[in-house]
Amino acid sequence: MSNIIKIPIFPLNTILFPGMTLPLKIFENRYKTMITDCINNHSLFGICLIKEGDEVGGSAEFFGIGTIAKIDKIWEVEYGYDIKVVGQEIFKIQKIIDQEDYVYAEVELLGSLNEKPYASEDKILELKLSVEDYLNSINLFENEWFNKINIPQNTNSLIYFVLSRLQSDFFDLQIVLEQLSGQSRVEKLIKLLNKETRANQLRFVDEFIGNKSILN
Repeated sequence: MSNIIKIPIFPLNTILFPGMTLPLKIFENRYKTMITDCINNHSLFGICLIKEGDEVGGSAEFFGIGTIAKIDKIWEVEYGYDIKVVGQEIFKIQKIIDQEDYVYAEVELLGSLNEKPYASEDKILELKLSVEDYLNSINLFENEWFNKINIPQNTNSLIYFVLSRLQSDFFDLQIVLEQLSGQSRVEKLIKLLNKETRANQLRFVDEFIGNKSILN
């Protein structure tokens, strides 16, 4: 692939990362046209998180950094298409070319999840420990512990593992997507994990420990 390509842009109220799969229902005429064009041209399209505006109808303002989507499976249905896409590379919009039917843009490819400068071994270890703490904080509510969970060793797999489990706000995840190196992306993920872990722990104290104190 050249570093600069032209692709259609699909603004959504969700976020796609490289390696991630995402099911989509395509029912608006403009996006049915876009998907038909992608099928006929064997082309890719880009998914960008909506910053402001509605997903359906009208126009929406969206972030300038998103992820290339490749159609993996497609089903024709009564309202249009059901498709499953797989995230490819991260991109940055350089120029909007056309908005007549759907947005078409010139984008620069920025790579995958773990780009130079790569995350240090210390940061990867810190990320793994933060993942364990986060998973355990989720399962406080089930009285289960996952300290011995099999955390991926490969850095790309580890980052994807974290992203597929984080229950963070999409705007927080967009900040992770916009990092231009493996080091900065891992640092942002650690902060997010620690933030979510703390929130889960406080919720557990509030919902369970607090209630028991009242009953006693």
